[in-house]
This record gives sequence, C-alpha cells and structure tokens, in this order.
Amino acid sequence: MDIFNKSQLELRSNPNLLINGDISVDQRNGFVTTPLSGATIYYQDRWIYRAAVGVGSSGNVGHGKNQAWTYTYVSHKGATSYGYLAQKFECDTVSKLEGKAVTFSANVQFDNNVDSVITCYWVEAGSWDALSPTINTPIFTGSGARESVSATFTVPTVSTWSPTVKYALVIRFDYVSEGNIIPDGTYRFSNLKLELGSVS
Repeated sequence: MDIFNKSQLELRSNPNLLINGDISVDQRNGFVTTPLSGATIYYQDRWIYRAAVGVGSSGNVGHGKNQAWTYTYVSHKGATSYGYLAQKFECDTVSKLEGKAVTFSANVQFDNNVDSVITCYWVEAGSWDALSPTINTPIFTGSGARESVSATFTVPTVSTWSPTVKYALVIRFDYVSEGNIIPDGTYRFSNLKLELGSVS
C-alpha cells in the first residue's frame, strides 16, 4: 500500500511516518549525555538533537518515567540559544509528501513555559541546508503540565526537482523562550507522530 496516497477510509488507520517515534531505539549505541556547546548531534536511531548550550553550560539527554509514562528528556542549564529534536526522511518515495497536509503530534511536559514550533523543509539527502521555503508552525506554549499537542501544516514544495538529486524532508520540533534562549530545566517528549492528513 502506498502510504503517501490514501483514501479517507485508509486515513483512519494512519501509520506514523516518523521512524522510532518514541526515541527509544538505539541500534548504533550513539547515546550522548553531555553534548558540546551548540552541537547538533546524532542522538538515537533517526533523531538529531541540538544542544543549545554555551561555554560553561551543560545539556544532557536520556530516558525517564513519571506517573506511568515513559519519555525522552532533554535537560538544559545555561543555554544560550534554542534547541530541537529533528528527523530527516530519506526514502525514495518521500517526494510524494510535497504539497500534502500532514499532522504532527506529541506528548510533552516542560519545566518552563516555552514556545514550540514545528519546522519543515526540504534538503539534499547529505545536507541540512534548506532547498525549499521553511514552514514554521507554532504548536503550543508549554504550561508545565503533561499535555498532548498537535499541529497540521502543508509540506512545502521544491521549485525544481532534479532526477540526479536524492532529496530528504526535515521535520524539526523547536522549543524556545523569549530572547531565543531555553530556560534551565528538563523538557520531556514521548509518542512523536507525523501522519498524513489533518487528524492525528
């Protein structure tokens, strides 16, 4: 079945387009606890993590459990910029997502009230440089409580597709407070999903 071309009936059982949506699989044993200043690093299978920390500051990632839910956490102290979790789609059929409506959803709990934005753009498979307009979709302002959040947006288009270029789609979960800085604290995520259509 082509997951990028679905009928309304098929959309009722929408598969998650994100791989390793709970960020729990680590086949490469790439677990990192103290990223370098401002580093963008490979975290666990398919996921990239931006540390958003400065000189004399610290950041770490891991897994925890709180009130019967398991989550991935990112802790920041002395951050000097924004942070994000990101995944890059590189399959041969990913171009079929161009111009289609998709819905991102997740369970989150943040120690601080920070704004979250879903960022989406096309790149060449071996690069992180945007080839298309970047879609920035505000998703929520965290309240400190555990909550489910979602946002629907249209995947951007690329002006000219080349048959000799392998393209990839970047989905990024950004979080930041005023002044483009993350307050000290822990930011928890679970059950990250990207589904075709407007219903998560």
